[in-house]
Amino acid sequence: PDAPFTEITVLDDAPAAEPEGVVVTVEANEAKLLDEKAIPTESYDPLKDLVNYRKPPVTLLEDYISDSEVSDEEIFENKTKIEETLKYFGIPIQRIKATVGPTVTLYEIVQAQGIKISKVQGLENDIAQSLKALGIRIIAPIPGKGTIGIEVPNHKKTPVYIRSVFESQAFLRMTSPLGVALGKDIAGVAQVADLCKMPHLLIAGSTGSGKSVLSLIHISEP
Repeated sequence: PDAPFTEITVLDDAPAAEPEGVVVTVEANEAKLLDEKAIPTESYDPLKDLVNYRKPPVTLLEDYISDSEVSDEEIFENKTKIEETLKYFGIPIQRIKATVGPTVTLYEIVQAQGIKISKVQGLENDIAQSLKALGIRIIAPIPGKGTIGIEVPNHKKTPVYIRSVFESQAFLRMTSPLGVALGKDIAGVAQVADLCKMPHLLIAGSTGSGKSVLSLIHISEP
């Protein structure tokens, strides 16, 4: 009980444990007023960086010549079958004219007096069967002509190459920077349009017909 008391001091040199978590540092930035004289007042010119731009020439595209054309024998055979089918159902015609297009041929007929157009329209399936076609379309009457049109698919379709549309007079006469080359109609005439006049444009067509690759490039010089 009378033993001497000894004081022991323990020194801990280990660093203090850092607090767990994410350390966020906040810096304060002073708001600065913009000098009104430094604000540009001139109108923005979207073509400022394109002063040296030149539209690509149409010669970059190859000039293809299609070897698939509708033969005279095919046209004569279709004419004969159309006349025979209509005559069988008591519809005489005065004359028939064929207009060959890239994918279909339009047979324009003039029926005899007193024959109703609805009677010809009702024979769409019978005419398609006689022509052995997958499907035909009857336009009765053709707008602006008063005749009846029968569109028959060609056995061999003729591709429409984009260069032929770019070199057409209809496309070269366009002054709009957003001229659209649509293709060719049933008569093989190039069809173009001004995209500036079509703010809401719907492109319709079957799968693989080329909707996604529709060209909006105006190649001709203004």
